[in-house]
Amino acid sequence: MHLSKFLYPTGNYIISNNSKSILSGPGILEHLDKIITTKIIGCQINEIHDSIICHSNGRILDQLKIYILNNKAIIINNNVNGSEIRSQLVKGIPWNKKISVIDGDDGIISYRVVGSNITKILDYFGINIIELKGNMWKEYGNMIISLTIGTDYEILEILVPIEEKSSIEYIMAECNILESKIDNWDMMRIELGIVDYFDINNSIPFDVKLNHLVKLNKGCYPGQEIHARLESRGKINNTLVRLRANSNNNKKKFKIIDGGKIKIKSSYKSNEMVISLGIIPTKYENMHSIETVENISFLIEKLD
Repeated sequence: MHLSKFLYPTGNYIISNNSKSILSGPGILEHLDKIITTKIIGCQINEIHDSIICHSNGRILDQLKIYILNNKAIIINNNVNGSEIRSQLVKGIPWNKKISVIDGDDGIISYRVVGSNITKILDYFGINIIELKGNMWKEYGNMIISLTIGTDYEILEILVPIEEKSSIEYIMAECNILESKIDNWDMMRIELGIVDYFDINNSIPFDVKLNHLVKLNKGCYPGQEIHARLESRGKINNTLVRLRANSNNNKKKFKIIDGGKIKIKSSYKSNEMVISLGIIPTKYENMHSIETVENISFLIEKLD
């Protein structure tokens, strides 16, 4: 996908629509390990840990990005679920443990910088790109900065105290990085195959390509029993793909002529084309297209 279709040449920034929670106190990693689907015990300060919280039925409540500090963790998830995630974090804290959960939504603002070569802003911060590899974050003043590198894109995530909003936006202007809107981010992430809350909410992790965030040998967590049962069957029935169709139809579900269903999770329109992330039966994943009883043909693109 050519980012030039969406991006200013030196990059764009988006104010992220997410929720922030601060977990603090001794033993927070051990506490988190009982809640999330991955093993976080043993992770180091300045490390970023990606994980999921699931309902007891094995379906996803939300995906988390966890920034590990000294006896603290900043937890980022979708803004829809901020209160519920904090409620889950509070559950199970032993009475004799001094662990607290704080709502950080009004204190921290989150920026996402997207581009194909955004090293100029790293130069401004005095950070070498190598320092951000391997799921690590760096500090610049009161800012926390992390990097994701894709095949033909780079994404900087920057957490900033709300009172320094003007400072970071001054830096963006100095580096000639323009503000973009959430709708534009949705277009980019669909084209790049980056899943968001609405793609994974209430889904089984195996159906939305989040298998790597399910670690069944790490100890108990909500939903583990369901995940273990599914894995023991050795078969994944559904998968997430990118779909393209010449249609203005706003339906979210379609019946496939040869059996099964398409579930549209998120999409955007470009002229007469609708580009979506959707769940289809795994048996169709390697096909070029799917025909539906609604007389719509979907082109199928596998996600990396």
